[in-house]
Amino acid sequence: MNCSAYAGERKIYKIGVFGLKRGTTIIKASAGIEGISITAICDSRPENINGGDLKQYCADGVGIYDNFDEFIESGIEAVVLSNYFNEHAKYALRALNKGIHVLSETTAAPTLGECVELCEAVENSGAKYMLAANMPFSYGCLEIERLYREGTFGRVYFAEAEYFHPSTVEESHKLMPGKNHWRRFIPRTYYNMHTLGPLMQITGTIPVKVNAKAIYAPEYAEEHNSNVRDIDSVMLYEMDNGAVFRTTGWSSLGPTGKWIRLSCAKGTIETARDDFDSIRFAYNPWHAPEGAEVNKIYKAVPAMISETEKKSGHGGSDHRMMKAFAGYLDNRDHPFFDVYNSASLSAAAIIAWRSVLNNGSGHDIIDFHDKNARKVYAADYLTPFPDENGKGMTLPCSSR
Repeated sequence: MNCSAYAGERKIYKIGVFGLKRGTTIIKASAGIEGISITAICDSRPENINGGDLKQYCADGVGIYDNFDEFIESGIEAVVLSNYFNEHAKYALRALNKGIHVLSETTAAPTLGECVELCEAVENSGAKYMLAANMPFSYGCLEIERLYREGTFGRVYFAEAEYFHPSTVEESHKLMPGKNHWRRFIPRTYYNMHTLGPLMQITGTIPVKVNAKAIYAPEYAEEHNSNVRDIDSVMLYEMDNGAVFRTTGWSSLGPTGKWIRLSCAKGTIETARDDFDSIRFAYNPWHAPEGAEVNKIYKAVPAMISETEKKSGHGGSDHRMMKAFAGYLDNRDHPFFDVYNSASLSAAAIIAWRSVLNNGSGHDIIDFHDKNARKVYAADYLTPFPDENGKGMTLPCSSR
């Protein structure tokens, strides 16, 4: 128990932010959160460092770096990693091994071996690790989690999540600078933080098996100048409570939108198709609690929201995520996406791709809490991503 928290004394943690294209949003979303102070920022690209008004959201005398080695030695106690999708693990490991706490964006690791390394680094260092998965902190997801955890809908048997995010050719080219950019190589199962991620956190379950198929669309790749020749993927996950979850990957089908649904023993809870912060629930009429509405559609956004939260990114979910990280650092809370569940989420995406490459066959996913089970993945560094020289790919990034 953290006695100082109850005595009204809050330690202020010195936070560094690495990667300022996405990190700028996180810095602004951190404004006014008790217990954290942005004392160092780092990016290799001068335009990202000098292109905004970041200093007003940081501590006085904030350190500005273009070199990670100097940045990590600047006295920070925790780091927010918002660099490239496929490069989080190697920087997280360097921080953890120095006893620096980590909040890591997008996927925890691009390989199974690095998933194992992250777990061991946390265990050996005692430092804390949390995934910066902001979707579970959206109002829609928070409300579904509240309703589900109350228990009146019963156990979840089936759940679905979709994430559609198409882009124009011009937008794609801006998002994929350079021929070796990770977006040109990411398999369609790998980006699962907006689909499987919220379903895991809402239900408190982890995946144990997956079957997956990709949707081949070479004309999309040719139009968008991408090495990925699939337009979407569909995964069926068996969860540790016996439920089956169906999710898409990062879909380039449209229109843009996201949606989740829980089908439970006594009814269904879902987000609205056209408004992720609106909720629809429906009990089976014979299962509705006495005096409760059988079905309802309503907005999940609270009446009172701080100005900082209103202005922060992704509908305020970045601000709520950073508040959760502050609570974790201060021992007031423990996130669902600690290092073990974060590794499970990344592994689920990676193993789903193995299923795609094996014509949809079922593949088991280990529980990363189990040290003996982790040995199966310890030497597995197969990756669809090239290095900065365009080499090092050991898996195809397309289903054909």
